[in-house]
Amino acid sequence: MTTNPISGVTNPIVADATAPGTSAAGGAKPDTVPPGTATATADSGEVSHAQTLLNAISTMAQNIPSVDQQRVDQIRAAIEQGKLSVNAQNIAQRLMEIEAQLGAPSSPG
Repeated sequence: MTTNPISGVTNPIVADATAPGTSAAGGAKPDTVPPGTATATADSGEVSHAQTLLNAISTMAQNIPSVDQQRVDQIRAAIEQGKLSVNAQNIAQRLMEIEAQLGAPSSPG
């Protein structure tokens, strides 16, 4: 059985791979865990900090502006009318630069 250290809920279906006398992943015995020793639980300060970070991320995600569809339509119309030239080579080069900065693997070429 596994007990969630944060909620304290016990899951009888999941075997505790770190319990003394059981095999951990890969079939190896866990490192020296004496019988009767309780495993460490998450510190409440860590949980509080994690919750604060999650709240901040959630707030930031909600404040990201949505797509300005009117502006997209204006640009699309300008391209179609020939008022805005598109340099496909330049766009491709910039996309490759962004991909390189993100560390994405390059496609075979």
